[in-house]
Amino acid sequence: YQPGDRVRDVNWKVTARRGTPHINRRRPERGGDVVIVLDATSDGWRQSDIGSALLQRAGQAVWGLARNHLAAQDRVGLLTQQSDGVDWLPPKGGVRAKYRVLDTLLGANASGRPRSRRPAIHRHDIPPAALVIGVSSLSNNTTLRSLAAMRAHGRTVGVLAIDAAQILHATDELDAPSLRLASMMFEAHVAYVRRLGLPIVTWRPGEDLDRAITRLAELTRRSIRTGAMA
Repeated sequence: YQPGDRVRDVNWKVTARRGTPHINRRRPERGGDVVIVLDATSDGWRQSDIGSALLQRAGQAVWGLARNHLAAQDRVGLLTQQSDGVDWLPPKGGVRAKYRVLDTLLGANASGRPRSRRPAIHRHDIPPAALVIGVSSLSNNTTLRSLAAMRAHGRTVGVLAIDAAQILHATDELDAPSLRLASMMFEAHVAYVRRLGLPIVTWRPGEDLDRAITRLAELTRRSIRTGAMA
């Protein structure tokens, strides 16, 4: 038993036998809907080497998330937020869904490839029971506001934040004060996401991506249990 677990899940026979509270842990249902929200705006980093590197790392994270969920028989959708609109792939499953996601990632924010973008996504486009995972470097609040709105409308939302510190230190575009400011802004945005009540895990490119994805899944499940208790 962990704080936040539902009382109705307590296994009373095991609890009586072992003398400490135990609960029934059920396997998550297969075939759920997952919508990954890719923040491809990059704000001040756009059209720079930093912006390109950030988008590449974010795409790597999205691909890792998509593969994991598709392997679990989930249906995966991708919402790519650009500065001039959104690209929307509704949740689908199977091998074709994997290649649809990969094709979109390869074309995200690329020049010379015309794409028909929508001004925004409608709330009813996202399945009511979908798990929404935002992938962002937190360089602006646009995507964060969208995720907060989805949470307010009943979706389960988590955030995988791309820590750009390694990328920023590897470039000569920023001086030392600018690097410190960028780090402070990132931490401030992480704190803002937590104040919104959204589970968030930071991932620094080069570290174990699967571990970050697993940690985010754990925090998201905990937030669901806490919400059920409330």
